[in-house]
Amino acid sequence: MLINDIDLKDCNAILSNKVISTSSIDIGVEWYKKALIPTYLYKDIKFLNIACKFTFTIKSGVYDDFEKVISKFTVKIDQCKLNFDDIPTFTYKCYLISLGEPQRITPWDWEIDVKWKGYKCTKEESKQFAKSTNGIINNSGNLDTPCRIKVISQVDIIEVTLSGFSKRPIKVKNIKANIPVIIDGEHCSVIEGDSNKFNDVDLLEFPKLRPGENNLSWNNKNITVEVNFKPRWL
Repeated sequence: MLINDIDLKDCNAILSNKVISTSSIDIGVEWYKKALIPTYLYKDIKFLNIACKFTFTIKSGVYDDFEKVISKFTVKIDQCKLNFDDIPTFTYKCYLISLGEPQRITPWDWEIDVKWKGYKCTKEESKQFAKSTNGIINNSGNLDTPCRIKVISQVDIIEVTLSGFSKRPIKVKNIKANIPVIIDGEHCSVIEGDSNKFNDVDLLEFPKLRPGENNLSWNNKNITVEVNFKPRWL
């Protein structure tokens, strides 16, 4: 098992047990009198729960040594990504819910229970479009997925409009030649080279891709548009 790409063995630990719940969607529906179709009132997505039991082995058997190890472990698990050896397809993006009290089970071993809530995603995909004003991307996941847009132009451009990534088109102003502008929907940032470019962008929300086919467009064929995303799953 990996936590933030770090093997548990580096923390003198093994995964003793795990339970991953299924995600669900709770939909509120009201069928009013004489109405031909029902009215949908709300849609509540309940993300999956992950419960893991870890066993730490401290060869010295000294509690202070265990405290140092568990301290390093705790720092890594607040907001983290998990990869399980027996589930190679998915990476789990997790947020800590609870951290149990350590239980000493032998003179050398301690157990601790950890619970997270989160979602799963597959490997990052990348699509690039050049010398065109539109493109199609298929998001194989079943959740809206934040994406990262990189725009590169060979000449200075006053303004570019990107459509299909959000409810309202995204406008990027004052694009410099050969300096990439990156609009990052996952980290909610806009960068030009090494500088913050948020003040030159007009957007209602950061870019994302809906499940299924996404029809995208922009108003200048002299730019290269690269889109990176990790399909998300309930």
